[in-house]
This record gives sequence, C-alpha cells and structure tokens, in this order.
Amino acid sequence: MQYDQTDPKSIEEYGKRLVGGSLTMVQGVQEVPQSEKGLPISGRTRGSLGNVVERYYYDIHPEGDGSPDFKEAGVELKTTPVKKNKNGSYAAKERLVLGMIDYLEETKREFKTSSYFKKNEKLMLLSYLHEEGKTIGDVRFLLAKLYEFDKLPKEDQKIIREDWEKINTKIKANLAHELSEGDTMYLGACTKSATSANRRPQVNGPKAKPRAFSYKSSYMTRLLKRELGDDDDIEQLLTERELSEDRSFEQQVIDRFTPYLGKSVSTIAKELGVELKEKQKDKYAVLARAMMGVKKKRIEEFEAAGVTMKTIQLKADGTPKEAMSFPTFKYTEIINEVWDGDEEEDEVRAEFQKQLESRFLFVVYKCTNVCAKEEDRLLERVFFWTMPTSDLVEARRVWEMTIKRINAGHSDRLPTSNESNVSHVRPHAKNAEDTYGTPQGEQVTKKCFWLNIGYLKEVCKS
Repeated sequence: MQYDQTDPKSIEEYGKRLVGGSLTMVQGVQEVPQSEKGLPISGRTRGSLGNVVERYYYDIHPEGDGSPDFKEAGVELKTTPVKKNKNGSYAAKERLVLGMIDYLEETKREFKTSSYFKKNEKLMLLSYLHEEGKTIGDVRFLLAKLYEFDKLPKEDQKIIREDWEKINTKIKANLAHELSEGDTMYLGACTKSATSANRRPQVNGPKAKPRAFSYKSSYMTRLLKRELGDDDDIEQLLTERELSEDRSFEQQVIDRFTPYLGKSVSTIAKELGVELKEKQKDKYAVLARAMMGVKKKRIEEFEAAGVTMKTIQLKADGTPKEAMSFPTFKYTEIINEVWDGDEEEDEVRAEFQKQLESRFLFVVYKCTNVCAKEEDRLLERVFFWTMPTSDLVEARRVWEMTIKRINAGHSDRLPTSNESNVSHVRPHAKNAEDTYGTPQGEQVTKKCFWLNIGYLKEVCKS
C-alpha cells in the first residue's frame, strides 16, 4: 500500500498522482479489466468510474452502510466531471450528489449528526475533464483536492449550515413534498427520479419525490475556480463581522437595502455617489449593487449559489412594465430534456425547471406617476424568491405544451399568456432573421419562456 488509509492528507497526496493523467497512464494502478475501463464515460457509468478508482487505484471496498468510503479516516471519495467552455475557462458539468435523504430519519438529526455531515465532512474530490468519446480508462484528471468542512471559507460554512437547516425545517414540518432546489444556496435537495410513481414517505404528510443532498453545480464551479486561481473580477459580499453574526445570509443582504427603501432613484444615487446615465440599460442593477456595497458585477456568494438579481420596474398601479424573460432555447435541444431529469441516468434536466428553481433577488422600483423622471421611481421592495412548488406544476404544463407543439411542427404557435396565468413563450430575438432550426428543418425566430406580467404583479406584492 502506497498511502495510509487512516490519514486524510495521505489519501489526498496519493490522489494527486492522478492529476494530469488517466487510470491507464499513472504508474502503480492495478490492471483494470477491459470490460470496465473500456466503458464510455456517461451519467450511468460515472458511478463505475468511482468504483474503478476505489478498487484499482485506492484498493478500498466501501461497506455501503452510509459511512464514508475511507471509514477510518472519515473521508468520502467522489469523482466529478468538469467541462471546458468555449472561452477556455472551466466549470462544473453538474451538481455533486452527496447522499439520499431519508425523510423519516432526518427529522431526528441536528447538523453535525445529519447524514450529509457524517458522510461528507471530509470530501476527497477527483475532478476529471468530460470529453465526448472518452472511456473510463482514458478520462484525464484535472484536480485532486480534500475538502474538510471546518477548513472551508467561513462564508461557505455559514451558508451550507443555513441551507441544511432550511431543508431540515421543511422535512420536520412534513413539507418534504414542497422541497425545491431554489430553497437553498450551496447545499441543495435535488430530485432523484423523474417518475411520478416513485415517492418516499415522510412522518406525517403526502409521499414526496426522492431527493438527495447535493452541492449545486454553481457552487462546484466556485470551488473549481478557487483551485485554478480564476477569481479575478469577483467580489465577496459578506464581511468578517457579518460572518460571525447569527443573522442569515439573505437577511444580511436585505438589511443593506433597508436604509434606502422609499427613497427615489436619484436620491439614492446621490447618497452613494453613483452616476446614472439616462440611456444606461443596467443603471438600476448598478444602483442595486451599490446599495449592497459592491462595485463589481460578479458577487462571489451569488455566483456560488446561482442567485440571479433581477430589477423590476412597477407602474404606479403596481403592474410591472414588462414580463420577465429567460434565456432562449433551441427547438432541437429542448425536446430532449426531461422535467426532474437525473443526470446520473443520462437524462438532460429541463433548463426552464433549473431556471425556475434557482434563487432570485428581486429589487423592485415603483413609479409614483408616469415614470418620466428618476425622481418618480422609488425603491419599493427587495426580496429573495423562488417559484413555489404549486406554480412549478403550472410552469411544467406550459413547458410540456411547448415540447408537444415543437414535435408536432408548430414551433411558431407556442403557448401564449392567454393559456396560462404563470408563464408563456414568445420571441426573444434581435430581428426576424435571428432564428434557430426546428426538428422539421425549418428556421423559426428564437423564443424563450417568460413569466406573465400578471403573475409578476402578484409576486411583487405578496
């Protein structure tokens, strides 16, 4: 044995021998049978990669009893894919699943005794580059890093604890069926079955979707960028003093806006020394960041959590000036997505679902009359939001109608705002020539999902 199975640092150092190579390149790896190393890497075989690393590289045989893989060292081993973006940067390909949630047992636990913490307090990550056509034996490892919870940055520890508490609070309230990945920031409760018949019991409530603790892909990307030193042009929001306080992260963010509530845009800009140009498209977002005390566009905690800040302008009667758009979708790709899709089963999870289950920070400005001047716009309200599970059901119906019509060759007649009180589909293109191809070979104007104006009005006043 070339490392000490009882020593976390020894396990990490041994793992680093893989960096820059593959299981068939690194010296000392036991011979891996062709039937295993020749498997193409995919969601369903990723578990096989982890098993191969355990057996043939680390020479361990985990007991499968809920304890960490290296039981004596308390270290859990995970292999996780990384993708290379077109601009040359790296990002996590997907979330990292950390273990199934037992709704009946989790109600009995505190953070330090939770299944998440007991299994993942010390996490050995082997990150490999995902490349099409590669086999288990050929994948190239990029990073090997041991993450110990009490050595994570303080803001990470604070937010992960708060995330676990939010998940556990819902489970204790018999609301496991209302869990959403948008409830939390770094640590999520991800779905593990797209089949509606597959449900798990909770103490006193309807059966709920199977879910697992997971680190969100946005948080995995932040961990990756920290290791690669790719942290330029990003700003941390929480101060050392705030990290030691009992207030939640979200409350601390909201508190930064509180002194400006009810004040006009021009007054706030003057107080903060922010120059707003008349035709500046992002001026209300610039002002929002200034109220939070940051200057850069990229906020570290927001990026790690996948939080999207949206500024909303309300007319004097409380009606939003416009609907809220999401990124355009490709007709030939959306038809292959699966609502509640499981990446480990090679399913492509619906992008619209991922967007709606994200966390949003809504910064709401309201006009006092016709919105002719900045003096007429007041900071009305600031709040974090994720779509409620009841509304997600309706959004899913709109998404399913969209898929059905695209497959039927009706990409030019997708659901309108008259067909749903929550969302609709309409063009989101530069001009009529800005198109995507359809499954039938036609070129149709780019479209995206939108949240209805009426729905946004209710969200902003609730």
